Amino acid sequence: MIFLLSGTKNGNELAEKLLEKGYKILLSFATDINSEYVEFLKSLYKDFLFVNYKKLDFNLMLDYIEKFKIEWLIDATHPFSIEVTKNAINASKKKKIKYIRYEREEVNLLSKNHKNFNKLLLEKNSYSYNNINSKYKSNIVYLNSFKEAARFLEKKKEYNVFFTIGVKNLDFFRKTLEDKNRKVFVKVLPILKSLNKCNELGIKISQIIACYQPWGVKMIKSFIEENSIDIIVTKQSGKVGGEDAKILAALETGTKILIIKRPILEYPEVYYNVNDIIERLNKKI
Repeated sequence: MIFLLSGTKNGNELAEKLLEKGYKILLSFATDINSEYVEFLKSLYKDFLFVNYKKLDFNLMLDYIEKFKIEWLIDATHPFSIEVTKNAINASKKKKIKYIRYEREEVNLLSKNHKNFNKLLLEKNSYSYNNINSKYKSNIVYLNSFKEAARFLEKKKEYNVFFTIGVKNLDFFRKTLEDKNRKVFVKVLPILKSLNKCNELGIKISQIIACYQPWGVKMIKSFIEENSIDIIVTKQSGKVGGEDAKILAALETGTKILIIKRPILEYPEVYYNVNDIIERLNKKI
């Protein structure tokens, strides 16, 4: 049996593919936001799908590995779910089972092979590789931590800010959130846990955008222009997390975007697409 840690779009897609191939899986989520999707899968594969909504710690992982006779652990959690990933790697080692990381590819708009790069050139004939490179360097700021991003914003007190990092790390930005002299908005998941956290931080309803799906370029641009946004704060979460759309919207509107780099971890095995994972499972070594 396969233990699949999900809660992400690419993790859900992998679950569906594995079930289609006849694999039995224990599917784990951090929240019940995917409950409707899971119920749909269960209706199709009720004898092949088991689900966990409990918060996973190291000991619970060990219990599940033993209880369900897990042979493979596939980690498709968010790139910033560091604690879960470390526990998954250590639990796999302790129980001597195979660990696979299903990782999101990083966004690199400066690569001429990037899917959206040529599209942008076609839509905006005034762009060239050189000036998009110049814009990229002046508007895109990569930072190593949320603390660094918080310090950056504290020096830019006149700037309006749009946070798209979820709620977990908003505590780092209390000074910015409490600043009454600028507009601040937060995009969060439409679940009670997120809304309660916003309330705890004193964020008003008018500042909250509760939305599950990532936005496209046009929607982000519209929001930036309507609310005079100067800075977007996001995470290096890949195309699945809408990172490329945020960068493109920032480039086209001249908005600065702060991108918190994803943590660097050493994975025993890592793959970037579903087919490679299924091929690896078929090898069984």
